[in-house]
Amino acid sequence: MTKILIIPDVHGRNFWKESCNNWEGKIVFLGDYHDPYGEYVDGEPDKSESLTNLKELVVFVKNKRHTSDIICLLGNHELPYFNGNGKCRFDYWKQKEVKELINSLSPQLYYIYEDLTPEVPHKYLFSHAGVTKNWLGCNNLELKDLDNIDITNLSPLDQISYSRGGYNKYGSCVWNDLNDFQLQTPYKDYYQIFGHTWGGRTKPLITDKYAMLDCCKPFVLNTETKQIEEWIL
Repeated sequence: MTKILIIPDVHGRNFWKESCNNWEGKIVFLGDYHDPYGEYVDGEPDKSESLTNLKELVVFVKNKRHTSDIICLLGNHELPYFNGNGKCRFDYWKQKEVKELINSLSPQLYYIYEDLTPEVPHKYLFSHAGVTKNWLGCNNLELKDLDNIDITNLSPLDQISYSRGGYNKYGSCVWNDLNDFQLQTPYKDYYQIFGHTWGGRTKPLITDKYAMLDCCKPFVLNTETKQIEEWIL
């Protein structure tokens, strides 16, 4: 049995610090580290505060990786710093520095964890916005093909569904909307964990098939029982 600390979309917020600094073991960040809401939502960080927070996160990850397994996923707000597409609340003034900081996190598109403890092994698939067979199929992709996608160029990752203001029937694993995910076919038999669909949520949406955790709080997954609970010191 393993417990995994999960940090949903950061967007310049510092809610990750206390839990991460008091955690020994695996940590998964679900992406979206910068491009804060401060210009539009009261109480949210501005770009300067967010950049400072990102620098602190990079230092933490660099130091912690010597003793712990830390996975940093790529979100839709990271992708534009590499290929220039899909910009939203983009930091034009500090884009070079932001790109370098994000790159130092070694972000990946998905992460798989399998717990062989239960009689029927529990398989978990972490991504920023959820992975569906529909999106993979329409692009003739398998999950493993995502390992070779060039994020510096236009790719299937840039596909945004109609519900998110895009022009595609299916959204990618960094753009997929929660509502679209619920209507499509999830990828194989993994229990999926993702963020991305915030909308001012204060509670996570946790079901028997997936968990959408974008609500500004850290969570802990018990991989043997499939229980996901808010992290408490």
